[in-house]
Amino acid sequence: MSFDQTKIRDVAYREKFNQKLEEIKGVRSKNTFIDYAMNQNLFDELGAIYQENLKAYRQHYQTNKRKFEKIKTVTETNKDDMHPLRYRRVERFYEEIEAALSEEDYQKNREAKKLIRQLEKHIEKAVDEYMGWREDFKEWKSRLDQVKTRIWAEAHQKFVEEYESREEFMVGNRIPQLPIQVDEKAIEEAIEKRKQAVEEVRKKVRNSISLWKKLVAIEDQYVSEKEFEKLRNSLETSIRRKKWKIGAIAATILLVLGGAGWSAPKLYKMWLHEKAWEKALSERSIEAYESYMINFPTGKYFLQAQDSIMKIPSGKISNQADTHGLSFDYEGELKGAQPHGKGIATYKDSSIYDGYWKMGIRDSFGTYVTADKHVYVGEWKNGFKEGHGKLKFPNGSIYEGNFEQDRYAGKGVFTEPGGIKYDGEWKDGFHEGKGTYTYRDGSTYTGSWKAGKYHGFGTFKSPSGVSYSGSWVNGVKQGQGTQTWTDGMIYKGGWKSGNRNGKGTLTWPNGSSFDGVWVDDTIDGQGIFISRFRDEYKGLWKGTIANIVLYDGEGNIFKQGRIEGGLFIGE
Repeated sequence: MSFDQTKIRDVAYREKFNQKLEEIKGVRSKNTFIDYAMNQNLFDELGAIYQENLKAYRQHYQTNKRKFEKIKTVTETNKDDMHPLRYRRVERFYEEIEAALSEEDYQKNREAKKLIRQLEKHIEKAVDEYMGWREDFKEWKSRLDQVKTRIWAEAHQKFVEEYESREEFMVGNRIPQLPIQVDEKAIEEAIEKRKQAVEEVRKKVRNSISLWKKLVAIEDQYVSEKEFEKLRNSLETSIRRKKWKIGAIAATILLVLGGAGWSAPKLYKMWLHEKAWEKALSERSIEAYESYMINFPTGKYFLQAQDSIMKIPSGKISNQADTHGLSFDYEGELKGAQPHGKGIATYKDSSIYDGYWKMGIRDSFGTYVTADKHVYVGEWKNGFKEGHGKLKFPNGSIYEGNFEQDRYAGKGVFTEPGGIKYDGEWKDGFHEGKGTYTYRDGSTYTGSWKAGKYHGFGTFKSPSGVSYSGSWVNGVKQGQGTQTWTDGMIYKGGWKSGNRNGKGTLTWPNGSSFDGVWVDDTIDGQGIFISRFRDEYKGLWKGTIANIVLYDGEGNIFKQGRIEGGLFIGE
């Protein structure tokens, strides 16, 4: 029977084990067959002590240790999913658990189990709490986006500043105050204020198609109250000038006609007026109604023509502007003289959108083909790619997944010609969250990402079979991790800036191992090498596996050479 004395961590068990071992050594010193035969029970007792210890070791130390390390690894990867103050409590739990597990006493080790349960509950509660806050802030942000073009820019900015100041609690030293929500009453008041201001101007310009168009152009835009006041003043000035011109023209006509009589011209003008209206009614198009309104700005059918334009269900309109300020011509369904429903827009640069609209904005579902042959087929919201969609690039690359404000966000798959593929989570157009990246040479990385780089816990595998599984920071190995080579050699321990750094253990397939300190991928510090034949070399080590020096306690070179095939070969 073989014994791993490193697993006898309890002081009491170690004393019992060593006492029994001394008894056996006493029997061995007599060196007779009869002594061995008559004292077999001593070996059985030694085995029983070891097995009893092993059971306690697994139950009170090893199980707790493994569970703690697993929780710690997962938590470190997802630490951004809880408030910093909650995470500080997690770190205090770490210290308490590590203290309980460091004791060479199984009864004290057992206390770690209770602490681990408390840690799990704390983490679960903290993560749920933080996810709830995130969802509240997401709803708040969505509400602000919804009303952006319905309130003045100054009011919207004020709401945004309030949102941002509250959002700072998510990463600060204070817990957010609940509930987290927008002031709906204030928003409704802001909407009503802008609505009333627009309505007042609408009444003044209703008899002028050109002025009315200027007002419509700004109604659904993100503008400041100051900008609107400029437009209001401009429109009122135009109205006054127009009234003056009409009065001047009327006076001139009266002077010219004078006593010559004006009944015939008046009748002729009335006839032209009626014919123009008949044409507008027969065509029922935006162009016909606008022509009537331009030629007869004081005609008795002016308001009816204006109302008819707003009710036309489909047709062609030109020189529209989308949410990005790009100009396009449109043909399709209408509402209020704006694209609404199914329709096709042709942009000035030859890009084409074929899909659904909502009050002049791309919305719901549609296909957008740019002038340089990018093709997007999918969902839209407020003029942006938002929801599920598929984007094809001219070079053959494809992204299929979720979008938010024209950027990749949420779950999505990006493939490139030649075998490159990323399948996972995105944020603001970058890999962020959990995902798997496959490189052209067959290498893969599966794990956590942040801002397009490996960050958190993940596993990288090369085509040759070399693999690393552990912690990453900004794309490089950092923290605790395990690397396995093609020949079966394994390193498990600390890393920094992509190199082995700190405490670590190197093992060979034949059972040999080196446990020591590493600095920038070289061995530098106290360590112990145990060969497959159980030879032990302990002391201060410096160098690499291929060229290593072992110093004794006095600082003298004790042995120098290389470790090859799991053996220390001196020179």
